Amino acid sequence: MKKKLVSVLLCGALVVAAMAGCGKKSDSASSDSKDSDKLVYWSMWSEKEPQAEVIKEAVEKYTKDTGVEVDLQFKGRSGQREGLQPALDAKQQIDLFDEDVNRVNGSWGKYLLDLEDLAKDFEAEHGNTTLFQIARNAYGQTHDGDATLHSIPYQPSIFGFFYNKTLFEKAGIEAVPTTWEEFDAVCAKLKEAKITPITGDGAYATSFLGYHLGRYLGQDGVKALVGDPAVKEKVEAGEIEAVSWDDPRVHRQRKIWKTLQVRDTSPRT
Repeated sequence: MKKKLVSVLLCGALVVAAMAGCGKKSDSASSDSKDSDKLVYWSMWSEKEPQAEVIKEAVEKYTKDTGVEVDLQFKGRSGQREGLQPALDAKQQIDLFDEDVNRVNGSWGKYLLDLEDLAKDFEAEHGNTTLFQIARNAYGQTHDGDATLHSIPYQPSIFGFFYNKTLFEKAGIEAVPTTWEEFDAVCAKLKEAKITPITGDGAYATSFLGYHLGRYLGQDGVKALVGDPAVKEKVEAGEIEAVSWDDPRVHRQRKIWKTLQVRDTSPRT
C-alpha cells in the first residue's frame, strides 16, 4: 500500500506541478514505517525558492485530492547532500527525495524502486522522451547497464553563458569568441578595461570548474577526483583511472581559472 501511495504522489505531483527526479527508498529500508499514513518527502530546495512554492502547491493539492498527509521537508543543497545518506542508511522514513538526476541514480540508486510499471501510463501521456531516457541512462551507468526507470524527471535545466554587448564595446571587442584562444583573448581585453571577465552565482561556482575539468579528465575522471561513491568500486578495480589533486591536468585547469578572475555576483541576504 505504501508503495502504491508513493507512486501516486510521484505521478500526481508531476501532473499537477511539472515536478521531477524523485526516488523512494527500498521496501526493506522503509519496513519500520510501513503502517504510517504520512508520506515523508525530503527536497533539495530551500523553502523560500520559487521551486519550493511550486512543490508546496502540488503537495497541498495531492493531500486535498487523496487525504494523504505529506511531511514536506526543505533541506537545501547542503542539507540534502550531507544528511540524506546517513538518514537512508539508518532506515529513517523517507518516501520521496529529489536531487540531481546523476546523484539520485548513482550515489543513492540502491534505495530506489523500479518505476517502469508505476509510471508507464503517465510517461505515455505526459512524459518527455529525452528526459525519461536520461533518467534511465543515469541509473544504468552505475548499475551494470540496467537502464530502467528509477526516478521521475521533472525540471530540466541548462547552464548558459551570456555576454554584455555594452561592455564588449567598451573594451574594444568586435566579435564573440568561438575558440578557447579567442575566449582567453577576450577575457584579457576585459581585464585591461578594468572589467571583471566572468561573474556568476556562487552557489553554482563548482559547475564552472566541474564542466571544465571534464574536458581534461572526462566525467568519470571528475567523479574519481572528488571521491564520488558512484565510481568508487570501479576506481578500486582499476576500471576507472584514479585521479588526485596533484594531477598535471588539474593544475592546468586551476591555473586557467585563476587568470580568468571569476567573481561571485550571487545576491546577498
